[in-house]
Amino acid sequence: MKGLRIVIPETLQPEMLDRVHDGHMGITKCRLRAQQSVWWLGLSTQIAKLVAQSEVCTKCQPCHPEPMMATELPKRPWQKVGADMLDWKNDTYLLVVDYYSRYIGIAKTPITTSAGVINGLKSIFSRQGVAEVLVTDNAPQFSASSFSAFAAEYDFIHVTSSPYHAQSNGEAERAVKTVMGLLKKNNYPYRALLAYRVTPLHHGPSPAELLMGRRLRSPLPVSPAQLKPRWPNRKAFAERDKRLKQTQTGDFNRRHRAKERPELTEGQCVWITNSKTPSIVLRKADAPRSYVVDTGSEEVRSNKTHLRALPDLPATQTEATENAQKEGEGERMLTEPQARPKRDVKIILQVVVSLQQFDHGGLIHAVSSEQVMLRS
Repeated sequence: MKGLRIVIPETLQPEMLDRVHDGHMGITKCRLRAQQSVWWLGLSTQIAKLVAQSEVCTKCQPCHPEPMMATELPKRPWQKVGADMLDWKNDTYLLVVDYYSRYIGIAKTPITTSAGVINGLKSIFSRQGVAEVLVTDNAPQFSASSFSAFAAEYDFIHVTSSPYHAQSNGEAERAVKTVMGLLKKNNYPYRALLAYRVTPLHHGPSPAELLMGRRLRSPLPVSPAQLKPRWPNRKAFAERDKRLKQTQTGDFNRRHRAKERPELTEGQCVWITNSKTPSIVLRKADAPRSYVVDTGSEEVRSNKTHLRALPDLPATQTEATENAQKEGEGERMLTEPQARPKRDVKIILQVVVSLQQFDHGGLIHAVSSEQVMLRS
């Protein structure tokens, strides 16, 4: 005995560890439970290692946010815009917001296919010009081949956000909330939209002034002298915008205790939390914090927020045979650290799935088919 705690012999320690981990509590809870009953040298360290290598705990970890990435202010108006769909009273609208001025344009789309979205964009582009970069989510309207052809015809770059990660298209998502608030509180939506466009931003002139270099006339009386074209001081606006985003980023990170996740490596086995699918990391994607992973049936792009690194899997049969031969020969060579061995993706995923069969009360985790396929 060690005080009131039972000293466990080495042969029974693995079994006691499993009992301490009953209920799949976290590291702190498991340590507190062990402190009430059992003890052996290195118990605390082994508990931490056990919880870290538990597949159930890994898959059920909450999605803590990563530090906010502030959007860089474009060099000029209407250079970079974001687009999203908006539903209101059985009607669907296409919303486009300028990353520089926060100017919002909307177009009603009678049909929600790519053809309807393309017509809406053509209408908005005919008034404001064609943007250089268009940021959207991965909705079917924006993923169709006809939309890619439209982007090539109008000569703009189409960038998609990470699947199932709305924050990647934050400007458009924020604009949708703004317009939804206007629609809910006003009987005349276009008049409300005009009021938004002529109202100064918290850190600068109105969206209309930043985009067009002039104030728009509205039902609110205004001196004719104030309607004369006049460009705002763009340098001062850029500095205020930078300070505002730094403040917002700092507040978000402190409020949510945001923490940067470790980078993933090629060949690493991960768990996709939103689709409950085991996968293998193939490479980093072009978008920040995004990776291309192989689910065994397709390649998908996923944000790091939805990826959990699984514990190291058992070696494949070939690797096990090679290791046994080396041990039999008595090799004791010191080697430099090597890159992670490339393993057969299908074999690894079969191992992961087999380990899931009787996981957590015998329930088999369903594999969702709602994956966003990468298009060449």
